Amino acid sequence: MYVTKCQIWKGLIFLDNSLIYCTPEEVGITSASFLNFIDLARDRNINIHSLLVMRHGKIAAELYWNPYCAEEAHHLYSVSKSFTATAVGFAIAEGLLSPEDRVASFFPRKIHRGCDDRIYSVTVEHLLTMSAGIVSANEVTMLNHVDWIKWFLNSPLEFFPGDKFSYNSLDTYILSAILRKVTGMGLVDYLMPRLFEPLGIERPLWLTCPMGIECGGWGLHLKTTDIAKFVRLYLDRGIWNGKRILPEEWIDSALSIHADPGSDQKFLEHPDTKAGYGYCFWRGRDNSWRADGMFGQYGIMLPDSDTVIVTTSASPNQMLVLDLLWDTIVPAIDSIPENSEPGEDNIALIEAAAKLSVSRIESVQCADGLCDTINGKKFIFAQNTQSMMPFLVRSLYKIPWLGIDNVQFDFPGDGSLAFSWSESYCRNSFSLIIGGADIVCDLTFGGTVLKSVVSADWTSERTLTIDIRPINTPHNARISFEFDGDRVTYSYDEDPPFDTSLKMFFDLAQVMRPLSGQLSKIAGGLIPSITGIVEIDTENEF
Repeated sequence: MYVTKCQIWKGLIFLDNSLIYCTPEEVGITSASFLNFIDLARDRNINIHSLLVMRHGKIAAELYWNPYCAEEAHHLYSVSKSFTATAVGFAIAEGLLSPEDRVASFFPRKIHRGCDDRIYSVTVEHLLTMSAGIVSANEVTMLNHVDWIKWFLNSPLEFFPGDKFSYNSLDTYILSAILRKVTGMGLVDYLMPRLFEPLGIERPLWLTCPMGIECGGWGLHLKTTDIAKFVRLYLDRGIWNGKRILPEEWIDSALSIHADPGSDQKFLEHPDTKAGYGYCFWRGRDNSWRADGMFGQYGIMLPDSDTVIVTTSASPNQMLVLDLLWDTIVPAIDSIPENSEPGEDNIALIEAAAKLSVSRIESVQCADGLCDTINGKKFIFAQNTQSMMPFLVRSLYKIPWLGIDNVQFDFPGDGSLAFSWSESYCRNSFSLIIGGADIVCDLTFGGTVLKSVVSADWTSERTLTIDIRPINTPHNARISFEFDGDRVTYSYDEDPPFDTSLKMFFDLAQVMRPLSGQLSKIAGGLIPSITGIVEIDTENEF
């Protein structure tokens, strides 16, 4: 008997009648394969946030590593590209756009004299297939520009459009800008009645450029089940609940090989990157297709076995997540007859799922009297560019790089901590039990509000470490404060590690790739520790 899943979370009931749940054994997958996935993810130090496997339209397993949960949307990075391409598919079906349309025709006034004449040959098709030929204007260099359209159109081309594959997220951003031009609305507004509402997806957040256009190539936030619905729509040839949502002609085009990633040496290294590229979908091993995002955000379809796999994660080497799936889950599909009875492994899986959690530092005892010594004191820092937030979160969510001005520690007793700080002229605070359960709070930086999960632990006798995890992103900042008399030393780390994340970021820009390893190590070493001193109470000084 198949039942609709009803989840209870913080006293509220969430019911999604479009999703049907079953045991893994009912669709021919062993529960043991999921236990193996959990164990190997831990042994290989792969930071998984969620895993969902759907077969024959039924969810066989849906796992979350606390504090990540079904109700929270997750930043998908380049999975966003597949949604942008889908919006292009709708626009083509509505006669608003054609793959043969030339990009220059949409923005003629933004092209300067003396531009590379080859820009006039770039088409919508080239943007969909990462073959526009523009390399220097990319997701790294655009950070220094306000008008990304103008920056892109006036950059030199490295090759004639269509000649070869060169992955560039600004290709997809230009698609977003074109869609705004031809539809008169942003991506979210355009996709709401056409895609999100029919699939039962709540209005999502999509990050925008400085001019307010959705980034297109990144920035979309969705729940794990939302990704599963989207991928299932493609696997079912554009049909959802018996109703056609996407034209079948678009499905054929999107899931056909249009470009050879093998023309870029980087993508020859793995079987899931060299197999081919469609319209913002990657071809992988075993006739698979996927929407693919940095750090291991995946929406995978396996047409031969009628299976969908979704992951969200924080793996600096995202290919390790695919290898993990192909070492555990994929081989287990059809390893037993469908409608098999669940056994002890299924019971063990249910028990294991309830205990899943991201790793946390073990707390130790602080030095005697230290809390009393620093209680209520405010520590002032000299001018700096440090933060309590992860590097890419600061970059993508428009948090100014104006540094930390001061921090204050209050210890009301019973092991509790009230912590507050001023950063970029914004003040935030939270209260929790040191070494106790995580707490959820909203951190505000100007117009940006980041829902965060926070914990604090004494990691040495004189070092307090605070973890801040913006829950709708793959990132986690880990800040340590070492106390020495009237001074405190701030040290910063993050997960995924800053230098490996930065290398992954630099690798996206082909022109920077030869130096990405060296640049990321140098940059990683440029996050200095900073020392704060206790604020002097000038009112009572005399």
